Amino acid sequence: MFVAHIHCSDCPEEIEVLVEDLGELDGLSCECGYGFVLESVEEAELITATPAIVVRLRGAGGAAGELRRAA
Repeated sequence: MFVAHIHCSDCPEEIEVLVEDLGELDGLSCECGYGFVLESVEEAELITATPAIVVRLRGAGGAAGELRRAA
C-alpha cells in the first residue's frame, strides 16, 4: 500500500491518495481537467487496532464526570 502525493499540472490543487498499486494513479485527472503529477510516494502499512473500553473514574472528592480546576 502506498501514499502518493500528487499535484495538478495546471492549478494549485494538491492531494494525498492511498492506493494498493501505483498503477491506480494512471488516468487520474483534476477537476480543472488537467492531469496530476506524482510528487512523492511513501510506503504505508495499515494497522488494525484492538477495540478499547473507556472507563470513567471517580476523582478524589468529586462525582464521576465532574471536572475540577487545578489550584
